[in-house]
Amino acid sequence: MKRFTVTPFTRQPKRGILKACVIGAGFSGIGTAYVMEDMGIEYEIFEKSDEVGGTWYDNIYPGIGCDVMSHLYSFSYFPNPNWSESFSRGHEILEYIKKLAEPIRSKIRFNTKSSKNVLEEGHFRNGLLN
Repeated sequence: MKRFTVTPFTRQPKRGILKACVIGAGFSGIGTAYVMEDMGIEYEIFEKSDEVGGTWYDNIYPGIGCDVMSHLYSFSYFPNPNWSESFSRGHEILEYIKKLAEPIRSKIRFNTKSSKNVLEEGHFRNGLLN
């Protein structure tokens, strides 16, 4: 199994550089970005909000939390041995995602919505709204 790191990536791409678009800087979008980093794929993340975190940033109602145990709801390459609860609250998960995103923040375009994404004849077109 491949091991990911959180340090800046310097490995050369195995196959030429590809350009990719990641929609959303939530848990999955940030995780996808790290896989692309490891594979040497050039990418940019488009996030509709002004901060990373996805649902954990957008939803702040009282008592919000995760129904998956905290140690499972984290990336193996960025463990958090200091979760305060077995089932963490939203604010703690959001802080985890912010720390995870720090090394790649420069690749995130905030306040940008994607209205339409189309692949035509091998070319990707998107409808980005700022």
